[in-house]
Amino acid sequence: MRIAKEHHRDAADPGPDGSLDWVYEYDSYTFEEGGAILRFRRYCDEPSVAYVYLPSTWASLVPIANALLAPAISHLRGEEGVTDLRAYHVEGGGYQPWGIAVKSAVATAKISAEDAGTLLGAVASVLET
Repeated sequence: MRIAKEHHRDAADPGPDGSLDWVYEYDSYTFEEGGAILRFRRYCDEPSVAYVYLPSTWASLVPIANALLAPAISHLRGEEGVTDLRAYHVEGGGYQPWGIAVKSAVATAKISAEDAGTLLGAVASVLET
């Protein structure tokens, strides 16, 4: 598995007095294995939380759950101190804890209950959800 980590800083344009209205500072992690890519973001002001943002569809996560998702989370937990995994909540929008987001994906028919079991199992082996 190939792992890449990049630091990013996004900020508003400085105002007349030089101040910034907003600043987002985060690390982006890319995990690659056999052509599959998985990406997470971890904000500096929330270092224990990782956000899954690629692949961008729930169905695309299922085939890589055991081969890539579980090892990636294991790395984030062991090397970066991540204890909370978040994913996009289909029904409510925004990012929610992993278990809630997976259940939302089932409720909106983005994945099957069987696929949800695969995703929950891959994560539960490494990280409490």
